[in-house]
Amino acid sequence: MKLKNLLMKALFVAFGLCVGQSVWADTSVVGAVDNSDSKYYEDGEGHSKRYSVANNQKISIEFTVSTATDEQLGGATWNPWFAWAVNFWDGTLNAITVEPRDYGWEADTDKNRWTADWAKYWAQNYPSGWDTGTAFRDIIQGATVVTTVERRETYVFITYDITTTGGEKYRQYVAKEYGNGTTIWFDLIVQHAHITIDNEKTVTTAAHQVTGTLIGNYNRCTTFTDAVNALRQNFIIAPNSSLSLRFKNYSAGLDTWQSWMFEMLYNEKYCNMVAGNNNQWGALRNGNGTFTNTNWPTDILTQMEGATVDLTITRNGENVVVNAVHTPISGDPFTLNYSFNSAEANFATSDVEFHLVSDYGYLDLLPVSKAVTAAGWATYCSPYALDLEHATGLTDAYIVTGGENGVLTKTSVKGGTVPANTGLLLKADEGAVSIPIVGASATDVSASKLIGKTAAYNLAAEGGYVLMATGINGLGFYKNANAFTVGANTAYLPANFAGGSSSAREFFSLDDDATAISEAKSQQPMANGLFFDLQGRKVAQPQKGLYIVNGKKVVMK
Repeated sequence: MKLKNLLMKALFVAFGLCVGQSVWADTSVVGAVDNSDSKYYEDGEGHSKRYSVANNQKISIEFTVSTATDEQLGGATWNPWFAWAVNFWDGTLNAITVEPRDYGWEADTDKNRWTADWAKYWAQNYPSGWDTGTAFRDIIQGATVVTTVERRETYVFITYDITTTGGEKYRQYVAKEYGNGTTIWFDLIVQHAHITIDNEKTVTTAAHQVTGTLIGNYNRCTTFTDAVNALRQNFIIAPNSSLSLRFKNYSAGLDTWQSWMFEMLYNEKYCNMVAGNNNQWGALRNGNGTFTNTNWPTDILTQMEGATVDLTITRNGENVVVNAVHTPISGDPFTLNYSFNSAEANFATSDVEFHLVSDYGYLDLLPVSKAVTAAGWATYCSPYALDLEHATGLTDAYIVTGGENGVLTKTSVKGGTVPANTGLLLKADEGAVSIPIVGASATDVSASKLIGKTAAYNLAAEGGYVLMATGINGLGFYKNANAFTVGANTAYLPANFAGGSSSAREFFSLDDDATAISEAKSQQPMANGLFFDLQGRKVAQPQKGLYIVNGKKVVMK
């Protein structure tokens, strides 16, 4: 019997391939195929399909649509081919109800229409008269629709991406702050229409979470000109230097300005403002800005959604070069290159402000990452200001302010930000630490003795102390007896960082935790280490007292 069923299935598949039809497709039809169903909210009549979305979850559903004709409707204009109802599990109806035309309502909304205080809403690329329902009805016959509903904390986001049989694309986007992040349910509903859902393309995933620094607004409803709500990161680019950033771009959709942008400000004037979709303007560019594009797609704004952007801005005198490599979620990378020359007085020798902004979207400015070994400690230095408070995988972070009695003096900076190029001592479990980037930090780290390096640096013999986990005293900072290459994005201590006689020490311990002081058994030699006194001198026959052994404080009795 099993073999017979397999043979029958193979015959049906072969037949389907011959006639160009899909067989054994996993589909659901909602609504009567003659488009006669007008029950709308009545349950159990085959006119709706229900889904649910938990907090921080997203569901994407693809279907084709067929709506009733004028003859079938008897001339009626009310013909929503489908609608969404997004509701709480407690049964509250009409919490958010949206149609693909310009219509939406909820129970407490004035005249049951969209209002500025209720929800943010766009319909993009729609034809003239589409909001009446009749003109749009003919255009979307047979259209493919990808509908996405996302629940992220207190927000609900609904997007319709419509592609007609002629290839036209339309988008409707809705964002509403709604509830406390509990699970919601929603219905796909038809009236005088039917839809065919491709269940194999119904995908539930985790909602996108910003992994680094948020630029813009989660609800994608804030323009960069909104002085109150606009979020941006501000950087300083010094003369003859460069700035490199990596971020992901998320926008509300198809309008021309909905992508990443930067502003360059000098003498309180915009030298340039450049949008990631190949547009620029500014008072000081002197009309000589030049764009060069590589592999530029025709559907740039579709490709920009979720794309990773590697952005580098280089200054060389009066010349500025901007290079942005876009890597879309699917498809080949494409590059935007823009260069301009500013003849503004003193521009070539002055610092310039650089603002990374988002327009009707948000950017995820990706964090920096530092690998920590099993030793549990690492030095780090970043060319960016860092937000240590929101780092993941990080137990603590310190600046080193000195050393006493062979032990480092450390000050925690974990609860805030630090400026760019700050030498840090990181404490973490083995693995990768992720630290968000910020534009600037006002934290005073002038007392720090760690010298941070963002590029590899050759340290002369006995030129300083470097962190080692395999020295004779275990983990700690050892003076480099021979020339040593300090790695990029790490830090070291100068030879005289503690001052006075401390400069003669060979080793400094990280351990200043009193709980690490252990009691050794009476005069029993330590099996795996040498003894050092608190002045850093080797002791061959330790007596009663406090010593450093394997990087730990040990009390000998």
